[in-house]
Amino acid sequence: MIIGVAVKAGELMVALPKPNRHADCINIILSLGLVPDIQNQWGKSLHQGFYCEQGKFYTRPQAALHAIECGQQEWTENDLELIALGEKKFSRMGLCSEDLW
Repeated sequence: MIIGVAVKAGELMVALPKPNRHADCINIILSLGLVPDIQNQWGKSLHQGFYCEQGKFYTRPQAALHAIECGQQEWTENDLELIALGEKKFSRMGLCSEDLW
């Protein structure tokens, strides 16, 4: 089950419980100077995602699938099969915190 947002910078993960947003994690990274040039890190080693009750980090797409498996997101088995077969488009790149809280 997804329990909070997380931003991962290399091996460092800043994670906050719901109802926080990714911007809250980024503000912590900036305020502590953990990633000195955060603007240039996007797309390289800085990733937005989520974490579960075991503390595992999930990227946005991984988190979307995990939320479906845990019943946090509603998708029918038929929807998932059509997405897997490429016959139905998954409309977003991954999970957003607004999807859960």
